[in-house]
Amino acid sequence: MIAQISAAVAALSLLAVSWFLIGLLKQAKSTISRMEQTVGALEQQVGQLSEESVKLLQQFQGISDNVQAKLNAADALFQSVEQVGTAVQQVAGTVRQASVTVSDTIQEAERKVRTNRSRWTEALDWTSTGVRLWRNWQEGRKSHSEKSQA
Repeated sequence: MIAQISAAVAALSLLAVSWFLIGLLKQAKSTISRMEQTVGALEQQVGQLSEESVKLLQQFQGISDNVQAKLNAADALFQSVEQVGTAVQQVAGTVRQASVTVSDTIQEAERKVRTNRSRWTEALDWTSTGVRLWRNWQEGRKSHSEKSQA
């Protein structure tokens, strides 16, 4: 009888362990199922993130190309502005030289006029006197010819 009781206790113990293991396996299966769902959702989100990352990288590449093109255009603009500045400096230098030359010429002309003013005045006086003499001579000739004819 002890053997039968021992066998019954062993059978009950085996049944209890089996029951416990079955419960544990069910819980593990449930946990694994939830993990599969979570991993599936994570895979889906990672896939979406990957797509969005690719789109963002493409947009960034486009923006980067656009910025590079604008920087290149700005570089050309700055080079043009530098060339314009150089041209303006050259024109300013030429104008400055022309201004100095004109000023020197005017000063030289004024000096010569001042130096020769008395000569010009004398020449004008002689011209004026000559014109008066010529008119008087013409009037005298005209009146002499009128007296001769009368």
